[in-house]
Amino acid sequence: MDGDSGDWIAVFFSLAAYPEQSNLYGLAHDSIRNTNQGMEQALEIIVETFRARGENSASPVRVRPLAGQGFSTELRVECSKSMRAQYPVGTLFRLDVRLIHRLATPLLYAHHAAPFERVGSDEAYRFIETMFGNGDASK
Repeated sequence: MDGDSGDWIAVFFSLAAYPEQSNLYGLAHDSIRNTNQGMEQALEIIVETFRARGENSASPVRVRPLAGQGFSTELRVECSKSMRAQYPVGTLFRLDVRLIHRLATPLLYAHHAAPFERVGSDEAYRFIETMFGNGDASK
């Protein structure tokens, strides 16, 4: 795993000690509570590419999780640059990610060589409904 797990555990315990701030980084409460447990195991989610206007990033195309999967759409996904360059902005992918902590910011991480699958909108929302039980995942 990338990063120092001790840092992530410190964030976990500080957020657990202050439940009113548990969504400080846009993480669902269940994601924070299960952070230590899920650090070693990847979670398959649906992500989308989007144009990063006004964000402090070297990449003009960023990746975020779709709504309804327990993660805020404000959370960013670090993943393959070639995946982002290969398809148009707005493309949806199924991707295995891990919740990590980098430079005082939680993010979802997928290794640059990790496999991904391009999916259509109907398939993406069916996946979210099946895996996360959220029938209102569409924007």
